[in-house]
Amino acid sequence: MKSLLSLPALPKPGQRLDLPPLAASADALALAQLARPGSLLAVVTASPLEAQRLAEEIAWFAPDLRVHLLPDWETPALRRLLAAPGPDLGTPGDALRGLAQRVRGADC
Repeated sequence: MKSLLSLPALPKPGQRLDLPPLAASADALALAQLARPGSLLAVVTASPLEAQRLAEEIAWFAPDLRVHLLPDWETPALRRLLAAPGPDLGTPGDALRGLAQRVRGADC
């Protein structure tokens, strides 16, 4: 896909990239351009509605990408999916690392 936005390079694994505010669907376009098929790119949104919008718009901009929308952190189904042996899952970041390990079958 030809880049329509001037974007920084992807961060190294474990690092974070903050993008400046983007208008309308430009955030979905930017994420579609940053994502690479076959690699994992996690996006955290402020609300479930925003996550749903991004998932739909990214699929429109880059139909070849696989987009997975995880339920809200407070959803009991997500807590069961990510459940560790102990009663506490830790932070959402801990849970996402655990999910990435399960998906990749290796340490992250």
